[in-house]
Amino acid sequence: MCRPLVINSPRYPTNCKPPLGAVRLSDGFYLGDVYASKDPSFIFMNKITHIINCAGKEIENEEHTHMRENFGLAGFTGIKFLTFYWLDDDRQLIFDEEDRVPVEIVKFVDEALDQGTSVLVHSMRGQSRATVVSILYFMESFQWDLLKTLEFINSRRPDLEIRANFLQQLQTYTKRKLMPKTKKRYQRSEEWTETILDLPMY
Repeated sequence: MCRPLVINSPRYPTNCKPPLGAVRLSDGFYLGDVYASKDPSFIFMNKITHIINCAGKEIENEEHTHMRENFGLAGFTGIKFLTFYWLDDDRQLIFDEEDRVPVEIVKFVDEALDQGTSVLVHSMRGQSRATVVSILYFMESFQWDLLKTLEFINSRRPDLEIRANFLQQLQTYTKRKLMPKTKKRYQRSEEWTETILDLPMY
């Protein structure tokens, strides 16, 4: 994993609190706020071709159509979006009954990373809803447990403000995944000295 890189949007109003911008959690994976999603320089410099908008009811997707020619990527026709219409509210449900949300997230992120480009996950301030998506991706991709994933993301972005309701849903999801329908499932990694290859299957 690389060191976190913080990028602040220069377009943030001067009379408001400083922007959180975006933080690079790993190569090609950025966690950010609304201002990062609207910043063409940030999008272009980091070759972001995929954006996960976790606040679709509050934030319209920015197409950045001028990037089509500038990216210079074969077959690139425009930025792809995965939009969740979640509210930053204690009543908001993140998971569906069939747990399709984590599958959609992993598939979408991996599509960008596999082609050598980047993905931005954002909400309004990037501290709660977007963090949940980031947690889900790292948990599923690296088979980390929830505590280990939180420790990792907090080391990159110490100002997290995840709602208690969202954390509770993540805990419930983790427990549900530990009761597999089939026998061949990995135990989740809890220690930094463990890798997926070290984990037993049951």
